[in-house]
Amino acid sequence: MQSIGIYMPTRRESNWEKAEQLGFARGFLEHKLGVVQRAIKETDESNSDLCVRAFDDLRQKTSLPIEQIQLLVVVTQHPEFKVPHAAAVVHNRLGLAKHCMTFDVSHGCAGFTHGVTIVTGVMETARLDHAVLITCDPYSDKVDPQSKDTALLFGDAATATYFTRTGPGYVLIDSNFGTLPDSYRCLLFRDCLEMDGGAVFKHACKKCRPACPKCCKETISRWTKSICSCCTKARNIWSSTSPAKCASPPRRLRLKRPIMATPFRRRSR
Repeated sequence: MQSIGIYMPTRRESNWEKAEQLGFARGFLEHKLGVVQRAIKETDESNSDLCVRAFDDLRQKTSLPIEQIQLLVVVTQHPEFKVPHAAAVVHNRLGLAKHCMTFDVSHGCAGFTHGVTIVTGVMETARLDHAVLITCDPYSDKVDPQSKDTALLFGDAATATYFTRTGPGYVLIDSNFGTLPDSYRCLLFRDCLEMDGGAVFKHACKKCRPACPKCCKETISRWTKSICSCCTKARNIWSSTSPAKCASPPRRLRLKRPIMATPFRRRSR
């Protein structure tokens, strides 16, 4: 994963007045919710518009071989059409090559993490060298403006992520997913987006939390082995190191700040 482009509409809608209308105190907005304004698309901006603009931002950040892109995946729950899939529409607008595979992933909050795992897997299996993952969900016209659960949270944005086998970047080394039975009721779209915020928070804290320490422990274990290998080879820094001693490195190798565990590792050139 080499670079990420983003698109956020320039139009902003403040939450201060809306929070007051919905009966929320100023302190709730500042200290609990944390969302004081939302990016809102123009009425004539479509799903593919947001996708293309995120892709344009990506092109400005990295050398992107458009003609060599072999996979385009769009993660969205609100495409412009039921048929064709959103990725096909974006593919056409970007003028990508005919050998480029396209498909959608219908997912919301965890769409990016699922998308990264899917793209990585497809690239490995099909031996692809260049891929782009786009996440896009325009929500501002999908929420009830009078809903206390959704009106202050959901806006509009898109991202475009470039994956390649060459050059520097981040490599996925682990993933951990699951689906809690009956949890689909927490977030539904019928006439508008409906969310049971309390249930979402409860599930995230009580059901998802047990998987985090295991994932972090396995990731840190992999890092430790890599660090051990590096330390053993770096004789000018630590000449007599054995893997067993890597749990207690010398003072000059210790970090002053704690490391936040992540299922990615940095790949050098």
